[in-house]
This record gives sequence, structure tokens and C-alpha cells, in this order.
Amino acid sequence: MRLSLYVHIPFCHRLCWYCGCNTKATQRYAPVGGYLSPVESEIAGVASLLPGRHSVAHMHWGGGSPNILTAGDIGKIASALRNAFIIERRAEFAVEIDPRHMDGEKIRRSSSSTLTASPSSATRACPSAPNING
Repeated sequence: MRLSLYVHIPFCHRLCWYCGCNTKATQRYAPVGGYLSPVESEIAGVASLLPGRHSVAHMHWGGGSPNILTAGDIGKIASALRNAFIIERRAEFAVEIDPRHMDGEKIRRSSSSTLTASPSSATRACPSAPNING
């Protein structure tokens, strides 16, 4: 069975006037950091309800803005997803980000976590990110 997954990160740095998402603006890391363990547990819990390991054809991260996560947080969630599911080589990955808060390390971590095709394609998608190849 091929799956589509959604990872909800209900935090952002600042609410946009047009936002209709279930999210909370925060300037502190504590609520974001406290959310990660339950997300990892839910990933494992959902996978345990399915017979066998299933492949993921589509993955979407939204919220809020998942780029409120640190590069390490992105890696942890990506590892939990890879441990629980088979991420297809050509899986479609979409993420809702605020490009004002994206940086090269987050792009590198996303691409090394098989969440984007490559750092160069991620740079084309987010040209305001600082020198990720240097």
C-alpha cells in the first residue's frame, strides 16, 4: 500500500494575517521542542497499526511553519519517518515554509534526510537561503 503522510507542526514565528491554520505563534523554543517527542511517538504508533512497512509516495509538512524547527529537529522527524515507513525514491515532498526563516543548514538537513531531491534543487526553491554549497 502506498501512503500519503502529513506532519503537522503547529507553530510559527509570527501569525500571517491570512492564516487559517491551527497554529500558535511563539518566540520561544520550549513549546516547539516539547512537541517533537509526541510527533515521533505518533509516527511510530501509526506505523504499528498498519500490517507491515508501507511505502510513502507523498509527504507534506505544514502547520504553522515547519521551518520553526531546528536542523536537528528536521533530522529527528525525518529519521522517525524513515524508520517507520519506506520513503519512495521519487516520493513527492511538499512543505509550507516562511522563506524569511529558512537557512542553509535546514536545507542541507532536509536534503540529507531524503526530504528534498538535492541541496541545489532546494536552493532554487528557496533562493533567499544563504550559501548552502559553501
